[in-house]
Amino acid sequence: MLRASARAAGEVGCSRLRVMSYPSDGRPEPAWRAAVVERMTALTAVAEQLGMTLLVENCAGWAGADPQRALDLLADVGNPALRLLFDTGNGLEHGYAALPFLEAVLPHVDHVHVKDGHRVRGRAVFGLPGAGQARLAECVGLLVGAGYTGWFSLEPHVALFPHLGLAEADPARRVQAYADCVQAFRDLVTGVPVAAG
Repeated sequence: MLRASARAAGEVGCSRLRVMSYPSDGRPEPAWRAAVVERMTALTAVAEQLGMTLLVENCAGWAGADPQRALDLLADVGNPALRLLFDTGNGLEHGYAALPFLEAVLPHVDHVHVKDGHRVRGRAVFGLPGAGQARLAECVGLLVGAGYTGWFSLEPHVALFPHLGLAEADPARRVQAYADCVQAFRDLVTGVPVAAG
């Protein structure tokens, strides 16, 4: 799967692939960690041979919701072809604060997903960037202030959630509202307001 994904990515000039750090499948923590390190070491070696970089997302899996585990994974694998993808909204879903996580892993972040939302009755409900509880502006400010020059990918989760089997009743309205936020986000990242044209 990694080789096929790398081929497809290479066709469009992409050199980075997002990965997760595996569910526990009922393993106790030490065995879970060992399995993750073993798998990620093997995958990262293949990625390096293919000229790709794997980006572990702060999402599901052993290293997903704990910044120390993410740092431990990078150290244990010990290969520069393994870096981190930081999603600003994943803490809402997985029960941790985004900003402290980002502060801990900042030098290792190679890509950013922009997502925002609120916790409602114990679950994350995603919405427009900057209108939620993810402290998006502070996360972006921290990244830009540290010299981050990578990509910011907007990950809206506002109209269609294929992995949850959910769809918005009026997706066009929600997507347009999200598109209207893009300029404000650009201004936030660059620090230079640009007139709409």
